[in-house]
Amino acid sequence: ELSLVASAFSRDGRWLATSSAGKVHVWDLSPVRRGGRAALVFRVTEVAVPDRIALSPDGAHLAVASHGHPEVRVYDTAKGSLSWTASLHAVTAIAFAPDGGRLVVGDVLIEELLRRGFAVVLDATTGVPLWRSPAVDRPLRDVAFHSDGLLVIAVLGPDGVAVVWDAERGNELFRFPARLTPKEVSERIGCASAITADGQRVAFAFDGRAEVWRVDSAERTAAIEVGGRTRSIALARDGSLLVTGSPVAARWTLPHGARAGTVGGDGRVNLSPDGELLLSASSYTEKVGPELEPARR
Repeated sequence: ELSLVASAFSRDGRWLATSSAGKVHVWDLSPVRRGGRAALVFRVTEVAVPDRIALSPDGAHLAVASHGHPEVRVYDTAKGSLSWTASLHAVTAIAFAPDGGRLVVGDVLIEELLRRGFAVVLDATTGVPLWRSPAVDRPLRDVAFHSDGLLVIAVLGPDGVAVVWDAERGNELFRFPARLTPKEVSERIGCASAITADGQRVAFAFDGRAEVWRVDSAERTAAIEVGGRTRSIALARDGSLLVTGSPVAARWTLPHGARAGTVGGDGRVNLSPDGELLLSASSYTEKVGPELEPARR
């Protein structure tokens, strides 16, 4: 039995990558949607713990990194081969663009006691850097492209503030939430966060509450009480379903926050982009594959 370290769905929800015990697996989920089990299509063994993974929209390429390590590797899942390796400083997050042509990486440069975060956009075919954002004063915990490919979004740790950059030029456009008080910053320390697959919404969970924000307008569209802290959170692409992981493992309909049921398993939760499949188990076997369940009941 393998302990699940990380997971990532492709943008269309057909493919799922899972990381466990130094191995990354890519699964075809088409059989799952017909009542069957996920089919293993690719496997690679990594030296470090590959806890940062991303799939291209068509599932043809897999990006792999280990938190705090400098290298990003991209594999061709059809050929079963390594396409390229890029070296940065210390990787914290990775995500593909909607067309699969670019890869955004959260990178951290540590100098004495300072940790400066950057968004770095690479050519997904070659690994060549296209641009690097100006430095921010915190690491990037989550990254994504907006569905139009024109914006790059990141969530900064540890207090869960989102930053939006121009995806062509790399200049910062705005942040949200804006103008947090010291008390609000303190409440948000260690918050869980998630960016939807299309980059249009960001969810935060902290201090017994959860919020959903629209990226293009920097507007909060939902704020609900979840009854405690949660280590992970997932949001359906259309913003209608929120899932919180353990210890507050539950499903919530939005925007009003009605509790729609509990969540099994004790791992990090993840939702397919369409919000139909839920991954919440903390382990799986290579023979059987990850257990997924209907997200809406």
